[in-house]
Amino acid sequence: LMVALAWTALLSAPDGLLHVVFLDVGQGDAILIVTPTGRTVLVDGGPDGQQTCWLVDQHLPFWDRSIDAAVATHPHADHMAGLLEVVNRYRIGLVLESSIVTKSLPATEWERRLAESDAMVVEATAGQELALGGGATITVLSPATETPLNTANAEDNNGLVLQLCYRDISFLLAADIRAEQEASLVHRGAPLRANVLKVPHHGSSTSSSALFLAAVDPDVAVISVGAGNAYGHPNPAVVEGLIAAGAAVLATSDCGTIEFVTDGQSLSVRTEQGALKETANIR
Repeated sequence: LMVALAWTALLSAPDGLLHVVFLDVGQGDAILIVTPTGRTVLVDGGPDGQQTCWLVDQHLPFWDRSIDAAVATHPHADHMAGLLEVVNRYRIGLVLESSIVTKSLPATEWERRLAESDAMVVEATAGQELALGGGATITVLSPATETPLNTANAEDNNGLVLQLCYRDISFLLAADIRAEQEASLVHRGAPLRANVLKVPHHGSSTSSSALFLAAVDPDVAVISVGAGNAYGHPNPAVVEGLIAAGAAVLATSDCGTIEFVTDGQSLSVRTEQGALKETANIR
């Protein structure tokens, strides 16, 4: 038994690569990051905590019930509700969350459960950087505390936008921001260029403006979206705009869970279903 456990531990050791996994949580967002040194970051938790935890468990050693950092980009149920179960199941070291205050049930319950946990809670603002080890970093690009967007969709627009970098490869995780925040990021000169874009707001017509896409110039665009959802996401015109911008478009509704792996120079992708079930090299 000890020999078997030793071999299991060896096989589960960090592989020196960055893994970014867009979990198939239906109509919502949940992104698991496993760093070259084995640290784990969960960005959002989808709408269903049990499903999200089951998916996360598939990418962690069976004995590991810890997540180094969890990010709540904004307090909407399709991003936050699943985190309620996550904070119960895993020991979370650090929590990054938006400073937007809301009285929604998921947000109120989230704050209550965080208060009962041992996690360090930080309100994230533009410019903060989180070192993940091995040269991988997450930088918060928005919201900027000095100029929060006071719009009718403030919870979306002031959600956390993150840039994940490892050497020459970058990911832009754009939460549910809308065209107003996209324009603000471009005009502020935020470093938006990314190999992989997590398309904002599930491919809604509210986002992915031509101005924003020109600044990001992604090689691949990932849409986290549920099949047959009631909102009609992704919007066909948005998909056409992504393709026109030169991006290959992958949606969790078609591909299931989507995993990117990089050594910081090359980049590959593999999907749970569809044409890319076998690893494809992007760069």
